[in-house]
Amino acid sequence: MTNTDKLLEIKNLSVVFPSKNGVVHAVNSISYDVYRGEVMGIVGESGSGKSASAYAVMQLLASPGKVTGGDIRFEGKDVLSFSRAELQDFRGSEIGMIFQNPMQCLDPVFTIGAQLTETLYAHRKISRADAVSASVEMLRSVGIHDAENIMRRYPHELSGGMQQRVMIAIALLCNPKLLIADEATTALDVTIQDQIVQLLKQVKNDRGMSIIFITHNFGLVADICDRVSVMYGGYIMEQGTVDDVFYAPSHPYTVGLINAIPKADLLSKDRLTPIYGTPINPFSPPDGCVFHPRCTHCMDICRKSKPPVHQVSDGHTASCWLLENADKEACLNG
Repeated sequence: MTNTDKLLEIKNLSVVFPSKNGVVHAVNSISYDVYRGEVMGIVGESGSGKSASAYAVMQLLASPGKVTGGDIRFEGKDVLSFSRAELQDFRGSEIGMIFQNPMQCLDPVFTIGAQLTETLYAHRKISRADAVSASVEMLRSVGIHDAENIMRRYPHELSGGMQQRVMIAIALLCNPKLLIADEATTALDVTIQDQIVQLLKQVKNDRGMSIIFITHNFGLVADICDRVSVMYGGYIMEQGTVDDVFYAPSHPYTVGLINAIPKADLLSKDRLTPIYGTPINPFSPPDGCVFHPRCTHCMDICRKSKPPVHQVSDGHTASCWLLENADKEACLNG
């Protein structure tokens, strides 16, 4: 892909959350690009900085969170320099977002129809009849067949899966070029999760839009993503195509996430291999590599110095001192 195919460019982005207990460095100088028509997966445990990076792109960081460094460019435009009016146009029309918990995001005192049409009124000059018609059609396009009836319902009258489809419809109403799905399947059962993932794949193919798919479920990444960035402790540990990361993982944390994916074979005697230990204390991150307290391959240098970014192959990078070792594969598999 060429630079002209880049839709979103994130360079050395850092986000902090000051508090009375100290400063949480939620995102630490991360970089990645999203190309037109692709799905970029952001995967990692809770607290890894996935959602904070997405909210920074949308300029929706909750106070006192703030961007302290780096660049965010959308089609070459500097998002961090946008005025309030420019951000109003940017959100919804250029970039849409599906939030983690639809029940908390949908307003309980307004009908589904009112919340859909309000989105259109905010971005377009449109009549009420046209707004209702467009909203009904969008609900149908995300798999809600009884759309006219759902328009009159309140959020609490819908199932979790139906609420998430409504959230997707709201995010797509103004036909954005980029959709951010922030843990869009977390609160859903496995069957509904699959339906939502298949819906997002269909939306991406039908509309040619790009998607940032944020999840802690590595199994879903393989199903929908083209490329993936693996995050831990606010850092990107590994980045590459899905095939690169799944079939040639080069960071112990990535290996741990893959080993923790449940096996489909019920007769398999292989047990899940957990990543031992707990995520880092955000107020007091460790020196050196942030993953070293939980890493079974930890060396002295891991405790003292942050690893550089290594080029594993074309488009595949990882930050691990093991890559200084010619016997890296033996170390990871040992």
